[in-house]
Amino acid sequence: MLKEKYGFKEIEDKYNILWEGSKVYKWNGEKDNTFTIDTPPPTISGKLHIGHIFSYCHTDFIARFQRMLGKDVFYPIGFDDNGLPTERLVEQTYKTRAKEVGREKFIEMCHEVIEKSKQEFKELFKSVGISYDWGLEYHTISKETVTLLKMSFIDLYNKGYAYRKMQPILWDPVDKTAIAQAEIEDKVLSRP
Repeated sequence: MLKEKYGFKEIEDKYNILWEGSKVYKWNGEKDNTFTIDTPPPTISGKLHIGHIFSYCHTDFIARFQRMLGKDVFYPIGFDDNGLPTERLVEQTYKTRAKEVGREKFIEMCHEVIEKSKQEFKELFKSVGISYDWGLEYHTISKETVTLLKMSFIDLYNKGYAYRKMQPILWDPVDKTAIAQAEIEDKVLSRP
């Protein structure tokens, strides 16, 4: 019924083309007038859902408000395409385990799944009109990002903030890999 009264798809397409062509969301590099928004990039771990859009709308409201105040808004978008959640998605997609196909083949499979998922993410974010500067798009697995991370780690090490220490780690006995505390789900077991 609503579709008969309001052609939202045509309107979305029209304004997305207009906004992209006009570069209205482009950061111009006005350092004295820049308002920066840095959000955690969505993880390439499966399908996007309404929670993703909901969590990024807050910062989009702020970006738009700051632009109306005359600020040059630095609002990049990135994709976290590195880590266990992405590996799990690749294993589910190909119905195999990383250790079964070998490192080189698995990396190739990862790049294929990442590229497909990244395009789906971009299409969704663009379709709802989130005002990212797509010219600032980054990926956690890119050579530039990896180089920057290495430089940052060396800087932290030289300042004494990164160090080596003997201590227990969380270990996944199935996949034979260390895991982060963030990937652990604590459960309280009740006793009979």
